[in-house]
Amino acid sequence: MERLAVIDSYSDTRPTSLGKALWLASVYAGSISNLMPPAALSRIMRDQYRRWPHAADYLSKAVTRLRPLDALKSRWAINLVNYPPALNAATYPILGVVGEDSWPRSIAFMEELQRAVPCTHLIRVADSNDPTPLCQPEAFNAILTEFLNDQR
Repeated sequence: MERLAVIDSYSDTRPTSLGKALWLASVYAGSISNLMPPAALSRIMRDQYRRWPHAADYLSKAVTRLRPLDALKSRWAINLVNYPPALNAATYPILGVVGEDSWPRSIAFMEELQRAVPCTHLIRVADSNDPTPLCQPEAFNAILTEFLNDQR
């Protein structure tokens, strides 16, 4: 049976409101942080994710291996998504997962996806941020396993 899981993702980043336009501008401006020295970026990641030691360890190491310009271009490309038109053609279940402690705009994107694509079931993971699989791996694995094993 076909299924799709959308994890900690944007849904439609087109600047269709002033709030979304301001958010998008701030994300583009913030993406310049990918050009910071790796050691500084690693410390920031470790501090930002200190509540989730596994995520802090993984992400702080990962940013030391980034190719800064590629990371910057990837971030800009990610900001161009518009999932609902394609996902509305889905005839299979879609699971949306987002951490309760994610940025408010991230939660709003997942809620917008659920409203725009009727076959989407959204789960908020307690005490989690983006990326949920690193912040709450056991909870995430249980949610994903249940979704993939559901015979409906």
